[in-house]
Amino acid sequence: VRDRGRSGGTDGGSGRDGKPCGRRVKTGRCPSHSEAGVAETDAKKAVFLEEYRGGLLSLKLAAENAGAAAVTVWRWRQEDPSFDAALGAIQENIDDIRLTMVEDSLVARCLKADAPPALMIFYLVNRSNGRWRHIQRHEHSGMGGGPIETKHVHVYLPDNTRDSVNSNSGSNSNRAPSRASGSVSRNGR
Repeated sequence: VRDRGRSGGTDGGSGRDGKPCGRRVKTGRCPSHSEAGVAETDAKKAVFLEEYRGGLLSLKLAAENAGAAAVTVWRWRQEDPSFDAALGAIQENIDDIRLTMVEDSLVARCLKADAPPALMIFYLVNRSNGRWRHIQRHEHSGMGGGPIETKHVHVYLPDNTRDSVNSNSGSNSNRAPSRASGSVSRNGR
């Protein structure tokens, strides 16, 4: 424990990895890095993993049940590779567990005719290996099943007479000629 030169105490000692804790304490070690603090953290990690393993709780709720915050769980993952590996393995299984639970619930509702038609259609479209599909496939081909032949067509347009009128008058060729040009007045005389 070294004095950081600021008033109010010292750093909190070092973590499991030997790096400085960085937490400010008045005296002694950071409570989280004392032997009792490490044992308490290990117990919280074990409770969290057990709560989360069941697949019924979100990461946040499992963390709260273990007496920690969700951010703390992410910090544990960064600091403890064995905890990170255990959590990763659980997360792979959780998706399968939850999917099976939802499928079982959906099938039960469909069999009881308790499910709305859209739910039944959704299940049939996604789980029937192509027997129920929204996708329709239309293939187009040319003569004899070959590729469609394409032809290039060249279209020639006549000259735009406005461009020649505008270029003679010396005005901008992108502007249309004025309607009130020439000897015609507003009242037609």
